[in-house]
Amino acid sequence: MTVCGQNNPVLTAIIEAVCFLSVPMDQIDVLSIGTTTAPFNIANDRDAGILKWNVGMINLMFEAQAEAAAEEATRRLRPFWSARGY
Repeated sequence: MTVCGQNNPVLTAIIEAVCFLSVPMDQIDVLSIGTTTAPFNIANDRDAGILKWNVGMINLMFEAQAEAAAEEATRRLRPFWSARGY
């Protein structure tokens, strides 16, 4: 599997399996380990300075990308999982 500096490389793995290794979509199962995040809570940083806010926003962007990748993978694979009784 190729990892391209993403927080959640699940889409990269699916694309590589299907396009480069010719694995049929109905034969793909995904196990994501270590891609959880803590909830974003603005109340904790209400009185923080600009540096902490900037770091918080960067972290939020990375977390959003990881969540979007997981959701996209789930939506693409759900029809195949349903057919297999998952």
